[in-house]
Amino acid sequence: MSVHINIKGNNSLDNSPITVGSNNKVTIQDSKDEIDWGTIQDELIEVSGKLPKSSKEYFVCKEALGYAMCKDKEGLKNILQKNSQSFLSDIFKGVASGALVEIIKYFISY
Repeated sequence: MSVHINIKGNNSLDNSPITVGSNNKVTIQDSKDEIDWGTIQDELIEVSGKLPKSSKEYFVCKEALGYAMCKDKEGLKNILQKNSQSFLSDIFKGVASGALVEIIKYFISY
């Protein structure tokens, strides 16, 4: 089933959980602060498997995974901010998905 919605004017739905785009998937969010813990966990597991086991990036990735597994938003935010250089390093970004890097940037600036 598909629904076609035609929006005229500035193409925005103010204060709406719906994101408007052109021929793309519409995402409905229940809450502005909702975190997809499963995705974060999966991404961190995948990245940790690709990082050199002796690197600082590996150790902080595993620590962040622990907070993500516990769904500890403050703990995750703190570890990401405290180790921002490692999470934004070329080594980390070379193996992490763009989505994970953006999530990390959000937490660091939050």
